[in-house]
Amino acid sequence: MTESTLPPQLDFSKPGSFPYETLRTRMPVILTKAIDSLHQHISDNVEDEGRSEAMASIGRLTKLKYEMQTGKVMRKLDDDGDDVDVWHETLDRMAAQHSEDAKWWKLPWLFSECYMYRRIREATLLSRMLRDVDPFWGSKTSSYHCSETRIGELAAFVHGTACRMDNNEKAFEILLQFSLWGNKSDLSLMADFDGSESLDHMQASTEAHLQELKQHILCDDTAMLWERVSSFKNACVHIVLDNAGIELFSDLCFAHWLVHTNHAKTVVFHGKAYPWFVSDVTRRDLDWMLDQLSETEDSDARAHLAALWKQHFAEGVFVYQSDPFWTYPHEFERMPESAPDLYKTLASADLIMFKGDLNYRKLVADRMWPADTPFEKALGPFTPAMLVALRTLKSDTLAGVPLARVKQAEENDPAWNVNGTTAVIQCFRPAAAQ
Repeated sequence: MTESTLPPQLDFSKPGSFPYETLRTRMPVILTKAIDSLHQHISDNVEDEGRSEAMASIGRLTKLKYEMQTGKVMRKLDDDGDDVDVWHETLDRMAAQHSEDAKWWKLPWLFSECYMYRRIREATLLSRMLRDVDPFWGSKTSSYHCSETRIGELAAFVHGTACRMDNNEKAFEILLQFSLWGNKSDLSLMADFDGSESLDHMQASTEAHLQELKQHILCDDTAMLWERVSSFKNACVHIVLDNAGIELFSDLCFAHWLVHTNHAKTVVFHGKAYPWFVSDVTRRDLDWMLDQLSETEDSDARAHLAALWKQHFAEGVFVYQSDPFWTYPHEFERMPESAPDLYKTLASADLIMFKGDLNYRKLVADRMWPADTPFEKALGPFTPAMLVALRTLKSDTLAGVPLARVKQAEENDPAWNVNGTTAVIQCFRPAAAQ
């Protein structure tokens, strides 16, 4: 299919739509919180001699907020980051395809949202005092602490039960679903989160609760996935991460089980090189969480798992990578050209697990597919290896779901496709992996 015959990408052309409201309300709130966080950091940590430079970066973000809200031109970047050329080439391409002057509200949602986070990155890069500061750090650490009850329960289950179950298929299914529903805690969609309330109510808590949540999985390819995983012996599995906090913890639990049962020899985790979409995982987030888990009592399952996971990372059983491509504004179909080494790495995997809404949007190019479009068709040319997408829905794009299931979901909840209450587990299995 050519660009002209493909469904259009989601954009801001329809007032009241989820993308429209995201740019009108959610993105400015996120930007304001980032400004407040950096301002607090400057107040607490920056001496007078460096304060003016740091405050200039605050001014850049204040100006960005004004540009977003008033439809100004999406300018090119001023920093010297290694990815600047990629962003400038993409901005030129977007202008040629969608709006000659490249103004806010005129370009696709996916690019525009990514561009905002890259401009936040620009502001920190242009200040020596802010280069290594994460504007979303406080939100992420608060999210972790607000989920500690569920994290403790899941740790106890993994350490005491899951890895000792005779029924491997059952253990696999339970841990897969914990990983799936952990995706509900996405801070980029929780603009009002201030760390004052527990997030436990958002998480799956028991096997019975998981069974209840199954009715909200619109497409469930668990059986197909297990058919493949059950044949693994010392495989290499890649997990493209989404959120820090309990979702990252549940992903590590799933990886732990794969290694413990000898289904996998190596699990490669792909995270972000710098703060992105508020709660996306960076290496600092991973290391901080492992340290938090380690600080529990020695008899606690969390401490046991943390010690083992640190050992796994030290020995190369677990591997963390952060290719620059993951913070490009690109759909994944552009990976073979834009990041050929990354594509080659993924092509060598026995299984790739893509977590969360942004990864899903990039998998299917964030297009307005009819919901019953086959998932394989929506993936387009991006077929490096067998892959599975685990996603709770927080945006409109969707493929591979029967229209009857969509109708049922709409009747149950008008916001079914944007509030994280419905989900998909969708597999693609290339012919070579059959």
